[in-house]
Amino acid sequence: MSSSRRAARWPALLLVPLCAALYGPGLFALPAVDRDESRYTQAARQMVASGDLVIPRIGSEARLIKPIGTYWLQAAAARLSGSPDAIGVYRLPSALAALAGVLCTYWIGRRFFAGAVAWLGAALLAASALLVVEAHLATTDAMLLACVVVAQGCLAALYEAVRRDLPPSPRAAAGFWIAQAAGVLVKGPVAPLVGALTIVTLMLTQRTIARRLFVALRPLWGLPLAAACVAPWLVAAGMRIGWRALPAAMLADIVPKMVGGHQSHGGLPGLYLLMAPATLWPGSLALAFALTMAWRRRRRPGERFLLAWLVPTWLFFELLPTKLPNYVLPTFPAFALLAARAALSAPARLRPPLRHPVTRLLVIGWALLTLAIGVAPLVAARQLGASAALGGAALAGLAAALIAALCLRYCGRGILAPAMWMAALGAVLVYAPLLQWTAPQLDPLWMSRAAAAAVARAGIDRRLAAVGYAEPSLRFLTRSDLALIDASAGAQFLIAHPSGLVFVAGDQLPAFNAAAAERGLALRNVWSERGFNYSAGEWTDLHLLTTDSTDRTDNREETPR
Repeated sequence: MSSSRRAARWPALLLVPLCAALYGPGLFALPAVDRDESRYTQAARQMVASGDLVIPRIGSEARLIKPIGTYWLQAAAARLSGSPDAIGVYRLPSALAALAGVLCTYWIGRRFFAGAVAWLGAALLAASALLVVEAHLATTDAMLLACVVVAQGCLAALYEAVRRDLPPSPRAAAGFWIAQAAGVLVKGPVAPLVGALTIVTLMLTQRTIARRLFVALRPLWGLPLAAACVAPWLVAAGMRIGWRALPAAMLADIVPKMVGGHQSHGGLPGLYLLMAPATLWPGSLALAFALTMAWRRRRRPGERFLLAWLVPTWLFFELLPTKLPNYVLPTFPAFALLAARAALSAPARLRPPLRHPVTRLLVIGWALLTLAIGVAPLVAARQLGASAALGGAALAGLAAALIAALCLRYCGRGILAPAMWMAALGAVLVYAPLLQWTAPQLDPLWMSRAAAAAVARAGIDRRLAAVGYAEPSLRFLTRSDLALIDASAGAQFLIAHPSGLVFVAGDQLPAFNAAAAERGLALRNVWSERGFNYSAGEWTDLHLLTTDSTDRTDNREETPR
């Protein structure tokens, strides 16, 4: 191994403890989050229990709106850990994928820039608010990011070889196509979309290498290689559920997002840019500086490649009618490296004028956002009456205030680099107490956790149904055969299962009581609690009812009102 490679390895290894400090706190402490996370984890848990590695299911229903890759990784984590009921094990693939994305970002940065730029860029990506959130969720997005960054890293190697008239590596081409196939298995067409937009942009902006870059990708055997990686599952799934049902299920998720705001997640173009200061935090301190400097230096290889990665993909998602913050996550590595480049590598004549009035407003706005990130959990804990969460929120608030003050001081002196280092490393002190102590103790948010505890006290082996409360976390935390039914069917459920338990949401309680009275059922209230359903954005009451007179109750009322 060359001395330069050995020198590059140590900074990369230092990113591992940074990511552990960012992604470890809260990984097991946070309860199951509704709704996507709980659906993925429930399907993966049933996959472990049934041994069916082809069709993921929730209850008896097939869940095929996303490909199989995420379920395989989560099921493998649950199986290897031996703890299929622990939510944290299903999040491990996301946390490890986030780490992989950070490390690959470092190696892309090393290919184009100095080592310090690569390390700071990787650290800014690691600390970005959106990636920290996704690393703590058992969903697809962190895994998709890892696939995209590996593919883009291979593409960067081919681009550099072609640009320097060196022989392009067949291994880099193979890595590109395999990473694309992995991305398809994780989240369908997103990874190929990012790669295709980058390639087309590079070819259009640098036509002298267009043909050679296309040849370097070796599509004649690369496309069949990618297809061979994806085809086995597609064939197996098609044989199981039908050749028309599989594409219909996937298109039912994709097409509505292309034509309108799917599931009320719409937004006008420019929404992602408005959200960028928060989703990219703390790296958003250099947002304007990074984009300005990158455009000025757009003809240089590193900036050209990163802009070809960032701009067309970002614009595509801005124009997509459906808007969710996580959609633009695959562009974050490019931005993080451009931000680090702006902070560390600008010559004096291009260094952002940090004393300009507009620049000062941007920096002050970032500092106010940082303070808001620190203060918001304190306000939330007080509003929810969660006094146990105040300590962690106070620690995070103090850390955020310190970061804002120090970064303002550095920027006021006209130097951006120390502010960026402080922001990237200091973010750990904000995230850790929030994720490990504050969020898990916001009890009114975790209705399903309290409901599952009530079921455990009453007897987990009893049949279970829910009326008016259909959050997927309830199924994950209780029973896979949880029946989601209406008020009339709920009363009938208790006749068929006299020792059964039924959760009833407050707005469904009058109808359920009336249905039970019609059937001559005497109800007992096993448990009641009021909480905030953040998925629906409203306060709700939840009751656990039974007809079993031997039940111990947490409430003296025979029939809740």
